Amino acid sequence: MNLPLRTYEYFEAGKGRLNLDYVHRFAVATNCDPWSLLLGPGLGSTDFARRTADSKLMLVFMIALSEFESMMGDRLIAMDPRALIEAFTETFRKLEAEDRQKSEETASWLDAGRDRLAGKPPEDDA
Repeated sequence: MNLPLRTYEYFEAGKGRLNLDYVHRFAVATNCDPWSLLLGPGLGSTDFARRTADSKLMLVFMIALSEFESMMGDRLIAMDPRALIEAFTETFRKLEAEDRQKSEETASWLDAGRDRLAGKPPEDDA
């Protein structure tokens, strides 16, 4: 991070004021999402950064939001909050359902492969 050791120790311990430059340097050094690190406290979730830093959830969201802001310009002023709530809620529900389905498919595939390697006959789904 190109910081003096004592400065890094204070940063890592959470002492002093929040320094956005240090958070971004840390994110580059650890290949994680700086926005996930910054938004966890605002969401009231100390686990948010841990859960999203590697997937870069908030970085992806911020890039998409930046592109949306550029396209919309001043039209953002008149955006209907209900449309935003509906769009975000539907998107997050879809992401959760897709993830759950992929997890179930992965578990099923692993179980079938494990049984096959152990010489067990396949189960009849009928």
